Amino acid sequence: MTVVGSIVGATFAFFFLFLPALVVLIVLIAAATGEDSSPPLWFAVVGVAALVVGIPYGGYLLISRARRTVAEHLHLEISPAALTRGETVKARLRIDGPPGDDVEVGLVCTAWYDEMTEHRHEGRTRRRRTITQAEAYGEWKPANAGSTLEQMFEFVVPADAPFSHEGEVVAFAWRVSAREPARLARDPSQDIPIWVAP
Repeated sequence: MTVVGSIVGATFAFFFLFLPALVVLIVLIAAATGEDSSPPLWFAVVGVAALVVGIPYGGYLLISRARRTVAEHLHLEISPAALTRGETVKARLRIDGPPGDDVEVGLVCTAWYDEMTEHRHEGRTRRRRTITQAEAYGEWKPANAGSTLEQMFEFVVPADAPFSHEGEVVAFAWRVSAREPARLARDPSQDIPIWVAP
């Protein structure tokens, strides 16, 4: 989450959640004690209305952040897009917009493979094929999240790493990625696929 995002989130929470809830609480306490100096009815109506609007909108913001998987302010370029094991791929990163807390650039290989799994249903064991995804290789380097200048990175594909393969039973896919690690959501990222030959 960026610094600006944190400030906006805190401001939203104060004006649309905490403050209205405090207003409603004051009105309820005053009404329960029967004091003549209780706040006017419109005061409570405004507080309830703010809560009615603020709670759904807050949920919308959280869901939107959880679904945001593309970091549009991270601009990534690589060279070359096809190489062999043992060779080097270069990445150029430029960050537009407000600085984030963390930005990383990495070389990643993802594996997909078929796996037989067993499931018990009504006392019977059934087997079926499922596709499992796992990280076969990953190397990440920190970037300067507060810099808008171009940053250069180099990664060497290990000579003994899997090569790119698109099979029916197993597959290996390589990519260079720039990401912002997120605590409560998928990491927003920019990904560029590369082809690694044997």
